Amino acid sequence: MRDADELLSPAIAETLAALDLKPEDAAAARLAEVLAVTIDRARSQEWAARWLAPELLRVLAALEATPASRPQQEQAPAAPSGLNQFRSVHRKTFPGA
Repeated sequence: MRDADELLSPAIAETLAALDLKPEDAAAARLAEVLAVTIDRARSQEWAARWLAPELLRVLAALEATPASRPQQEQAPAAPSGLNQFRSVHRKTFPGA
């Protein structure tokens, strides 16, 4: 028997509870729970890690529950590069060139 702090299912439950899920997310959320319990109960953790963990990660990504799958916050536009600044000045100084 594994220690409770090694189990995925409590972490998945906590993650799902923290998400703003909609009714249409219910099946994917349930699938994440089932996969986590199946991984926790697997006789071979190596097998579960190889075959089930990637599936769980895909489900979590579909729910935007991973850092990589979350929408990125808008970032301020980057300052123009030195080359772009040079080109801008060049176009103003030498129009049509």
